[in-house]
Amino acid sequence: MEKIKKIKIPDTAKVIVIADIHGELDLLKELVQKLNVQRDDRLLFIGDICEKGPDSSGVVDYVMELSEKNENAYVLEGNCDTLVHDLLELNPDLIGYLKRRENSLLHEWMIKEGVTFSEDTGIEEIKNVLVNRFGKQMEWLTGLPTVIESEKYLFVHAGIDSGEEWQETSRMEALTKRAFMDGSHRAGKQVIVGHWPVVNYPENGFSHAPLIDHDKKIISIDGGCAVKSSGQLNALIIESGTYSFMFVDHLPDVEVQGDYLPHRQEAAGITFPDYAIERLEVAEDFSRCRHKKTGRVLSVKNEYIEDDGHNVKDDVSCMLLPITHGERVKLVDGGCTGFDLVKKEGRVGWIPKGFLTSRLPLPSVHG
Repeated sequence: MEKIKKIKIPDTAKVIVIADIHGELDLLKELVQKLNVQRDDRLLFIGDICEKGPDSSGVVDYVMELSEKNENAYVLEGNCDTLVHDLLELNPDLIGYLKRRENSLLHEWMIKEGVTFSEDTGIEEIKNVLVNRFGKQMEWLTGLPTVIESEKYLFVHAGIDSGEEWQETSRMEALTKRAFMDGSHRAGKQVIVGHWPVVNYPENGFSHAPLIDHDKKIISIDGGCAVKSSGQLNALIIESGTYSFMFVDHLPDVEVQGDYLPHRQEAAGITFPDYAIERLEVAEDFSRCRHKKTGRVLSVKNEYIEDDGHNVKDDVSCMLLPITHGERVKLVDGGCTGFDLVKKEGRVGWIPKGFLTSRLPLPSVHG
């Protein structure tokens, strides 16, 4: 691994880490304002500022300017931030990617230049058009480090190898390693990553909150922003040796009326990529299903099950969520029969209809 940036972080400094913005400029600005970042705080963006969301170009400009103005703000690369490398190196696979991906930094740049992408658009044509106008942004993106290292922490987008010589991790592995928390490392420092949404880890109980494993010295913070229907943009906050977090999302905020303490509170769900199930028993709202990957028998909301009964349509929580009168929750899906899907402090689960004060037009994911 060639691009390792070393920094010093005083023990007294507050450290704020944000990952996987994915082109969500409005959420990023809201989160930064909510954090009230001070000049002496260390602010780190650990990859995937681009792609999938609606304004990758805006996020690039915003983060680039912020890091230029604030000497304590640092940015490293994620796998979604490497498209510029592919463009400059004339990687022919890039054309196929742009055909599949509607929301992309390169698409946004082409629109700004009045270029219409079509089946016949060539990669050299794209490069020639964009280099002159967006050369500064390209130079900045291609110059981002792969790892930021301090005395106590390693910040990397996806993960590192498990050996003692973590510096030998390939750049591709550092940017694309899946489910890093399922493994281990011997770097001797706390490793903070994004890339793999934390909701994909079964032990996180279908929560988008950062996942901390003190024994493994791994913290994973990707809240699934722009890639999960219940996702959020997380900021991990480290201050005086303690960990906390803030988040923002696009979901409507509603107040709870009444208390609901379900008989079943098992924190479980089904997430990408393991959607295969066996439907065992059908009931009015939930079906009993065996999850093929884990063998667990779970109650799955009927609207989230494919017609053939062999797969779920999307990530789905199988938890009934306790709520208390006066609490504020985020509404994820209000279009199913009998129950609403809500999020509380990052955790997603079902509550019976009638507990939410707002009955405005509600989001429906699979209803």
